[in-house]
Amino acid sequence: MHTLTSTVCGSACALALLVSTAAAPAPQAPAGGGALRYLVTLVATTEKEHRVTESKLFRLEQVYAQQGAQDKVAKVQHLRGLHMQQYIKQMDLLSAKFGEDKFAEFRNRLSEGRKRTPKNAEAVERKLKALAAKKAEGQK
Repeated sequence: MHTLTSTVCGSACALALLVSTAAAPAPQAPAGGGALRYLVTLVATTEKEHRVTESKLFRLEQVYAQQGAQDKVAKVQHLRGLHMQQYIKQMDLLSAKFGEDKFAEFRNRLSEGRKRTPKNAEAVERKLKALAAKKAEGQK
């Protein structure tokens, strides 16, 4: 724990890096049917970067709180606010770029995740049967 604390506290520039790394300008969407795939990639990347940054900031806040460094805790909370503003701005830009309806549809699909729904239950069953058949053929 001590090495983690000293590493986290020793890298003051890490805080500045978290905020200063603004999202690079997004490349243009491909023509044709690749737009949805492109949107999926952009949103997934943005979501992942958001989760990683939030977890780092949360951990920094915990470490500084344990050390009793209230000024550093305040800085991390300020950085968290800036990051959240940047994240919301990126999502708004993606929404504007791809249209509100397409973006909302994608976000709904993303929130469903890999839950078993009547829509995908048949596909899951087919895959399971195919795997079982393949396994049975391999054992013969």
